[in-house]
Parts: sequence; C-alpha cells; structure tokens
Amino acid sequence: MKILNAGPGFSQPMTEDETISFLTSGRRNIYIASLDEKNEPNIHPVWFYFDSSNQKFYIETSKDSKKKKNLENNKIVYFCVDEPNIPYKGVRGKAKVDIISDIDSIVPICERNMKKYLGSLEHPMAKELVNLAKRGESVAIELSPFYFSTWDDSKIK
Repeated sequence: MKILNAGPGFSQPMTEDETISFLTSGRRNIYIASLDEKNEPNIHPVWFYFDSSNQKFYIETSKDSKKKKNLENNKIVYFCVDEPNIPYKGVRGKAKVDIISDIDSIVPICERNMKKYLGSLEHPMAKELVNLAKRGESVAIELSPFYFSTWDDSKIK
C-alpha cells in the first residue's frame, strides 16, 4: 500500500494499519469524481466496502447510472473517504476502474454493502436493491488505487 501525506507540515499520515481500519469501519461514503460526456466533473457519494486483502474498493450501482456511464468512458477516478467531525481524518487518491457485470459477482457486493449501511438484508431498501442486482439491473465498480493520500489531525501536536 503506497501511502502519501495529504497534509505535509500540518497533518500526519495514517499508517497502513490505520488506513485499513479507517476504510473498513464505520459507514462513511466514498466520493468518486468522474468526467461526463462533456468532459465536465461529476461527484458521486456512494456506499462502498474496502477489501483489505486486495486493497480495492467495491461499489454497486444501477447499470443505467450516470456514474457507470461516465466510468465507461474514462477508467480513472479520484476518490475521497473522510471523517467530517473533528479531529478530521481521511483517505483520498487516484484509482483505476473496472466495471463488473457478472451477476454472481455483483450480488455479494450488493449484499455486503446493504449489511454495512442498512444493518441487514431484511431492510426494505436492501431487499429491493439486492433484487435489482439479482435481475441484472446493477453493475459493480471496482476501484484499484494507485496510492492512498491520508491525513489524521488527531496526531497534530
């Protein structure tokens, strides 16, 4: 894992273990920045899970979503996951995008996100989104970061 200091001279970077812990705990959104067909920026706050074994992010979205269409045309994104409360901390970076259309791969990603953000697959929204994934209405987006630029203001002395 390549970790850069996002706030040199001010914040301190997170260690690899701290970065993994930050990305695998809580219910923060990941914000991904893409370019649309006019080459204009779009920001997409979305649910995700981070797989620490391969250091990749996984997002599930509608196969007709704006973000999916944007990412088909440009396979590079910038991303950010941050803690909005003091002491601030976060992870941002640049990543390569792969769009996964295999239902057998998408459904477990969708289920994992539903459990993380809604607490269970029994939640009405979880049921609906998992059913959409099972019907082939979704894709999964895999982000493979080139680097992680981190900051942790709790380390400021």
